[in-house]
Amino acid sequence: MLLLNKPHISEKSMGATAYQVYTFKVEGKASKQAIKTAVEKTFGVKVVAVRTNRLKTQTVRSNRTGRYAHLRGYKKAMVTLAPKQSISYFNTEKK
Repeated sequence: MLLLNKPHISEKSMGATAYQVYTFKVEGKASKQAIKTAVEKTFGVKVVAVRTNRLKTQTVRSNRTGRYAHLRGYKKAMVTLAPKQSISYFNTEKK
């Protein structure tokens, strides 16, 4: 089962990479231990801590048609790595 859906890219999550905290969208039934194992195997890093957060489904209204739509909720995981480790996918250095 694939636990890590995709990285969660936002201004706040990219700022947290300076502190070795990386954010991923994960499967809803994924446990913290399973997320830790998946990140360690996928990226070859040492995970110190995992924090999770569930985002609820949102109802939004279209300006053009006035109809309501539902944005699906998801679960995200904030993974803290050991000092001096990073994930190259989140490279934030300016070129």
